[in-house]
Amino acid sequence: MIGIRMAFRALMAGVVPLLFACFAGCNTDPMIIVDSATGLDGGEGPDGGTGPDATADAGFDPADYDPGIGATLAAEVDGTHQIAVRRPDGELDTVWIQVLSPDGPGPFPTVVYAHGLNNTGLTNCRPAATTFISNRTRTLADAGYLAVAVFYRHIGRDAPALDELRFRDNQIWDASAMLSAARWARDYHAKGTNRVALLGTSMGTWPTTWAISEHADLAPHQEGLEVRTIVTAAESANEISNVGRKWDRDPVAGTGLGLSFGLPWWIAAHRKMPTLVAADFDPSTPFGADIATLLTPATTNVIVQLIFTDGQSLFDAIPTLTECEGIVGVSAACTDGCLEQFVVHSYLQEPAREDIATWLEPAGLEALSYWDPPSSVDPGADTANVGLAAQRAMSPTYSAVGPARTARALHLLSINDSHYDATSRQIYQDKLAAMGIETITSPDIDRDSTGARCDHLDYLDPARPMCGYAAVITELTTAFSD
Repeated sequence: MIGIRMAFRALMAGVVPLLFACFAGCNTDPMIIVDSATGLDGGEGPDGGTGPDATADAGFDPADYDPGIGATLAAEVDGTHQIAVRRPDGELDTVWIQVLSPDGPGPFPTVVYAHGLNNTGLTNCRPAATTFISNRTRTLADAGYLAVAVFYRHIGRDAPALDELRFRDNQIWDASAMLSAARWARDYHAKGTNRVALLGTSMGTWPTTWAISEHADLAPHQEGLEVRTIVTAAESANEISNVGRKWDRDPVAGTGLGLSFGLPWWIAAHRKMPTLVAADFDPSTPFGADIATLLTPATTNVIVQLIFTDGQSLFDAIPTLTECEGIVGVSAACTDGCLEQFVVHSYLQEPAREDIATWLEPAGLEALSYWDPPSSVDPGADTANVGLAAQRAMSPTYSAVGPARTARALHLLSINDSHYDATSRQIYQDKLAAMGIETITSPDIDRDSTGARCDHLDYLDPARPMCGYAAVITELTTAFSD
């Protein structure tokens, strides 16, 4: 029997802080949060542009525009803008983009950047009083490209009401946002062109790969775009291996509880549910019935309390949850410290906490621990496990089909990256080839020129070109050479 000390260590040393971020790739670096009251500084500095201060487009209302398919908002300047993206169900989503261009009249090739996510990004808890700027737009603009960073749907809106959670939704929808951002750059930015590259890091590898796949929901957004290459880094767009690696590092009950928080998100994405309410978790609903096959009532109760209770209410009931105090009217899941304290508290309340069966049903355990190369790498499209089916469906490594909308791809994954898995890397590259991509480059990455290890956040660092930046510039230069 594994001791409580090991299980508790598993929670405190990395599982809980990453519950909402790392089951789909995590990246805490790509955003700088700037108060929208002052706008985004367009002056000198590492993250400022050369254009005017960028503020949100005032008074945006999708009803005021006829979006057709793709991007809608005309603003021929650098800065932060909202665009409208039409979903397959006909509804409109609003998405924030950050745009930065090189000096000079242009036109310049466009690089659309898809970031990774941290905790509050994944639960869509970022407040509307905030706009965003990406470090990556500066890097790409300095390299001579019109850089467009896409902040996934719901980011920048009010934190979800307590009776509704906007989990990270559907990767296909995020791919449509990337493509719509490319169309916006082509149609509305004064320096834009039709020549596009798509670049995704960490969780961004999923929508970047979907965006060049053959998919009925994406075809209207792809129309007319000339995608010269995709660049994916820090992941292999494989949810099953992503979760399995974490399980293998610490296969204890605490890890099972931590990773279980991904299961509702996968099921919601698979069912194309953009929002969740507490009633959805009732086993009498289709969503709740799926969850009941994967999670025990104890785990479901922890998740529901965390999502649909504000921090102050948890603190009032449990005064030891000091990180939750003062969080009023916002889900406790929106604050890392409160999330961690509550989950650890809930774990310690269970007498049988060291038994994985306390937290996971057999199918849930199978969904989290399936990955075991070379014998267990693909459960197949007909798997009866709803958790594995959802993970597989959302992973382009398994489910994307060609012909691809580009002939080139660059894949970057350092051997020192915690997301590295040689089997998953090869399966991903085999998928790209099967989709008809003719030129696939994947250099071996280990250390920079000083001997320091290249890790998860280092691929686009101009100061450490051996970690991936040099390969990115070479790929973009070649892809846009004619």
